[in-house]
Amino acid sequence: MKKLTAGILAMVLAINTMNISVARAEEANPPLTNDIGLSDISQETDVSYLQDTTISPVFVETSEQASDYTETILDIPAGEESVTQIYPVTVPQKGAVTFMVMRNNMTTAFSNLTISLYSDISCTEEYGTMAYGNEETLQESELFFQNAGTYYLKVVLDRADNVTDALSFVLGSFFVSNADRDLAEDTLAIAYSDNEHNKIRYKLQVKKTGVMAFAAFPSDYTSTFGGDITIYNAKKQAISVKETISNNKDTSTNAKYARAYYTVQKGTYYIEFSAVASTSHYIVGYSMVNKKDASGASRTKAAKLTIGGKLKSGMVLLSDSVKKTDWYRLTLKEKKKFTILIDAYVSGKLKVEVCDSKGRTIPFGTRTMNKTAQYKMPTKGKWSKGTYYIKVTKENKKASGYYEIKIK
Repeated sequence: MKKLTAGILAMVLAINTMNISVARAEEANPPLTNDIGLSDISQETDVSYLQDTTISPVFVETSEQASDYTETILDIPAGEESVTQIYPVTVPQKGAVTFMVMRNNMTTAFSNLTISLYSDISCTEEYGTMAYGNEETLQESELFFQNAGTYYLKVVLDRADNVTDALSFVLGSFFVSNADRDLAEDTLAIAYSDNEHNKIRYKLQVKKTGVMAFAAFPSDYTSTFGGDITIYNAKKQAISVKETISNNKDTSTNAKYARAYYTVQKGTYYIEFSAVASTSHYIVGYSMVNKKDASGASRTKAAKLTIGGKLKSGMVLLSDSVKKTDWYRLTLKEKKKFTILIDAYVSGKLKVEVCDSKGRTIPFGTRTMNKTAQYKMPTKGKWSKGTYYIKVTKENKKASGYYEIKIK
């Protein structure tokens, strides 16, 4: 296993507004399957082409492994004008293999090096072809595989005129999965995505009720990136609205994150993410943030707010009924103007209503919170002495959110 000298993807996910950090996970390499034996060789294949070396691209699963690759030396013996070699290649699951070819400390010229991938040992069902010219720079290609298994890499070298020297190349390879998978809390995982294969479902085990902060970002940290996201329960039923998240407006750090927030109780969940990216690899992770619900469960038990006083926090879970209402009370001892400030982390839509002393909504006292943002509700002029209420509810069953409310 080797390390690339550039393009290190390892990075800690930091969501500044919620003080969330995601750590790296241990490296994991699942066993490879379908190893080839000589008994598998059909009569149509020239056994002399088949090499003893099986290429097993390193399975890159976390950001900590992102610069790893498997190195295979392709030694071309001196002699014939055109040389053919075949190498078995093992692919562990649905995903993509990146192949990198570089000359191995040699100056001898050659005409062309063609590397083709086949699904059969007879090399009749071609999967893709990569052609490399006589260059000294690293050349790279990427191929997607729908299924796990053993494939066959056919190397054909055409020499330059009157050159019969031995040649050597370095073939680097690594694999990134496009399969559904488990995603552990505080782990940065790497996934493959392209226009036709961009949907992955991640299984999450939430250990405690709180705010789930999900983030994804491109492997180069800066490209435009986003996608559609939906959360499912343990029965794989959609419990959130499908939302589109993007990193276009993220200026919080040098890296650009696409983010989503859900307020959930303990249990098993699935997040389905369909990436739209200019890069084929992206990094994904989530953290749980413990927060308290300080709201009142009814108007008579409304949490107290004061102008310039401490903020209060509220939580609306995905599992909550649309009848669930968070109540807050503000008492004015004299005529005053004020502004309601709410920092909200929302999926779906939550509704804020300002009510009179009897709980009736005041005209123009309604605001919908439909994204993660700060919401301001200033009064028009001074309001009369008395008691006012603020209530927060779901606009639909598939909404959730955590918010912090204060009066300024």
